[in-house]
Amino acid sequence: MNNHELRRRFDRYARTRRQALRDPVHMLIEAIHTDNLLDVVLVIGHHPKAVHWFDRTGCTALRAAIEDERLDIANFLLASGAHLHQPDNVGVTPWARAQEKGWYIHEGTSLRQASRPTNADPAPAPVNAQNGVFSVDAEGFLKAADGRRIACFGDQKEAAHWILKIGQRQSLSQHFDIALHPSRPGFAAVDRTAGPIAAASPGRS
Repeated sequence: MNNHELRRRFDRYARTRRQALRDPVHMLIEAIHTDNLLDVVLVIGHHPKAVHWFDRTGCTALRAAIEDERLDIANFLLASGAHLHQPDNVGVTPWARAQEKGWYIHEGTSLRQASRPTNADPAPAPVNAQNGVFSVDAEGFLKAADGRRIACFGDQKEAAHWILKIGQRQSLSQHFDIALHPSRPGFAAVDRTAGPIAAASPGRS
């Protein structure tokens, strides 16, 4: 199907939605909830500033898309000018919710959703329990207790929980950040004081 035919079909669809467009706020939120990207495109096309609107609960369109895990709609709203860091009426930003759901920024322009691995490791134990130092590989990525596998978390929330509740409490000499797992779907903890991250830091040789 060529672009001309796609445009013709879209215009025909748009004519059937004229009545709904009389209430663009409702149409936009309903389109997000039902994963109707065409209706979202229609609303934004007629009302470009709709990307900044709030619904009756004070939720932005982008946050609503993230809450409902509508990735295509969320990325369309971003491309149309929505802001990841625009807080809603209670101060929650779309980016905060995206991180809680394990989403991440891809190439600085769009959101991606990390698939949850079915074989994510449990919370890793320290390899050297005597001095509380966690084993990391040459890149600074945390390794599992057996010393062979890089520990993997299903989402960013799990990784953050491990860092706060275990990593920072049991190892005073290491400082962990969350990073995408280098070879598997999911997330890992990486030691900022080891590997290339530390070597690139100011004041280190």
